[in-house]
Amino acid sequence: MLKIDLLPRHFAIARTNKRLVALFIVLLILFGGAWFVQASSISKRIEQVKADTEALQPKIQEVDRLTQETQEKQSQMAPLKARVDFARDADASGRGYWEAFWAINEYIWEEAQLTQFQITPPASVSFTVRVKGTLAAGRFLMNILRCPALTNIIMSGLPGGGTVAGGGGAMPTPGAPPGAPPPPGAAPPPPPAPGAGG
Repeated sequence: MLKIDLLPRHFAIARTNKRLVALFIVLLILFGGAWFVQASSISKRIEQVKADTEALQPKIQEVDRLTQETQEKQSQMAPLKARVDFARDADASGRGYWEAFWAINEYIWEEAQLTQFQITPPASVSFTVRVKGTLAAGRFLMNILRCPALTNIIMSGLPGGGTVAGGGGAMPTPGAPPGAPPPPGAAPPPPPAPGAGG
């Protein structure tokens, strides 16, 4: 059977356009639904991350507290560690180190705190002491300048900073005990200043 469409052509175009609009609306609804589901999923993930972050806050604060406590303990241990390192290095250096140390230490004023002592062979020594104020620095200088084990003394860092670094050469020869008589032809050492022997 033969079908003949006697309607004008624009009616056929209008029917096609209606179908296309209906298809577009269906696709738009499907796309909007998919977008809504995706947005909901992202929103749920964001909420979950926020909840996890809030749950981790006490642990983060605990880690921060432990880190701060560790740093405080390390700063409290630093002076003890420096002393242990000092004794270990001195022990490894042998008898000559201790002889030089005691010969010089005899002239370090008792209120000056020796914080570093280093021997550089063959005949150089450097050390750092802490003193409180200019008067204490003066007492330290008067004493150390009388030390017969040191010559060519170089000083730096006098107060305000409160730290005095010194160095010199001509230390006692290894094997000569502190207080041994000077070699022949040398002038006798002056007696230690009052308050020395720390």
